[in-house]
Amino acid sequence: MDDSAKDKESLISELERLRERNLLLTDLIENSTDMLYRMSLPEGRYEYVNSASAELFGYSPEYFYQSPLLIRKIISRNNGTCSSKAISPPFTSTR
Repeated sequence: MDDSAKDKESLISELERLRERNLLLTDLIENSTDMLYRMSLPEGRYEYVNSASAELFGYSPEYFYQSPLLIRKIISRNNGTCSSKAISPPFTSTR
């Protein structure tokens, strides 16, 4: 087997490993009982919201996409406190 065939085989193997890892992570995120989201900053637009939002807040991920300031309304309903077990300071990625 020449080097280019070995490289191709290695790339195919790595791609399959990454696909399997992606499926595992997607399954973990979607089945989490915590609301997980990704927000574009500084725009404050939700890029991803998992399905736990419906159980925790009564709003579907789609509703969060349509209403970027929804979380502020949820917090203000609680007199500005984070009394919901679901609200905690955000994790910020610097990618």
